[in-house]
Amino acid sequence: MSFIVSNLHVSLGSSKILKDINFSINEGQCVGILGPNGCGKSTLLRTLSGIIKPQSGVVEFKNNQLHSIKRSIRAKEIGFLSQSDVIPIMTTVRDYVALGRHPHRNYFRSGSTKDNEIIDAAIEQCEIAHLKDRTIERLSGGERQRVRIATLLSQCSSTILLDEPFTGLDLEHQYSLLNLL
Repeated sequence: MSFIVSNLHVSLGSSKILKDINFSINEGQCVGILGPNGCGKSTLLRTLSGIIKPQSGVVEFKNNQLHSIKRSIRAKEIGFLSQSDVIPIMTTVRDYVALGRHPHRNYFRSGSTKDNEIIDAAIEQCEIAHLKDRTIERLSGGERQRVRIATLLSQCSSTILLDEPFTGLDLEHQYSLLNLL
């Protein structure tokens, strides 16, 4: 099992967002979460990624309690694409995609040949090679989303969580992303 969620309760401030959530997800399984705006889908994904700690209940990832797993290990194992991201200005596409390799790097060491190969492969998979030297702020919303997806892919996580991954993508790129996933 990748995830086992038992009796999960999550509150944000004084608002109870998730109440008594129970489910399991097998490794290799693809799961979609559907529901109206504001029902807690993003909160659930942020909880599964370890960003939000539950008020009560248990989230297990690969037979370990999620919050007992070191953050550095979680970052290698679980990739999370949030709905939106703060994109640093004056950062090239390639440099931004390279951020996905951060959990795999040792401090004081620049990217290895393997890192560079993974970054280039993610850029190719997301069809943004022609953008790699452009700065992020000069991209359209759909191009930025493909850069964010390439960054997630360069992380090489065994599990990926996607929160509205098609935002800003035209129909052709939505189809490409579905095929890629």
